[in-house]
Amino acid sequence: MKFSRTLAAVALTAAAPLTACSPIDVFGPHPDGDLLTLARQAEADAGTLDGDAAGMREFHARQLFDEITRLCGTDSAGLPPSSCEVERGPGDATGAKDDVAAAVALTDALVTQSGKLPDESVPLVVAQAVDLTASLDAPGSDDWDFPVPEEPIADESLAETAAGLIKEEYAVQFGLDLASAYADDELQARIDNLRPLHDMRIDAMRDAFPDLPPRAPGYEVDGGGPTNPGEAAAFVDNIEATLVDRWRTAASDAFTEDAPAEWRTLVIHLAAHAQHAANTA
Repeated sequence: MKFSRTLAAVALTAAAPLTACSPIDVFGPHPDGDLLTLARQAEADAGTLDGDAAGMREFHARQLFDEITRLCGTDSAGLPPSSCEVERGPGDATGAKDDVAAAVALTDALVTQSGKLPDESVPLVVAQAVDLTASLDAPGSDDWDFPVPEEPIADESLAETAAGLIKEEYAVQFGLDLASAYADDELQARIDNLRPLHDMRIDAMRDAFPDLPPRAPGYEVDGGGPTNPGEAAAFVDNIEATLVDRWRTAASDAFTEDAPAEWRTLVIHLAAHAQHAANTA
């Protein structure tokens, strides 16, 4: 029995409305929904905030939309597949009323969505939360309200992580003592401003992990300590910047490991506080 070409054409024509979309639209990569939500929230915040906070959230939005495209992949022209095209903008998101509210909301979203976000995108969002929190003028670094849990964190692995971090805080305190011996008036004022800020982070960590080790009498200094005012200033810059990097890494690690929400929230604030202190003290 011969199959009618005319009948086949009619059948294909009738089926066309069901297959009008390109196969890539159906089976191709699609934007990550959680990243898209964060990107649109960043766009919305940029429209309601002022000054540097607005600029930072606009930058975050670009980063997040670019991350969506990166995950989808691009063609030789740098364009994503049609299934992954998104309209940039705030969508239905409502912008934060101020920079503090924006920072709190971003951290909360990160903590609640961390298991949903693509693993390779988590460090980007953590960095955004740290940077936004560190940029706040209120609360200032001298009266920072750390979100310490009401009960100590009972996790042996995290206790070891916290012990390593507090030792690095102690080491920097020791380094400030060394630098103080060669500091001019300007550097000494900075050191005096930095010392209580280190104490604040140490106290917050002790509230979360009461059994952390005490400060040792001395610590090794890579490359030796400073021997003049110029070296002392550079030395302080270096040890503070290195400590900030360590805190930022700890914040990112908290979201790639099975850490409780209390630690994830606290370590973002600790990293932001260290960054704020190093940049403003």
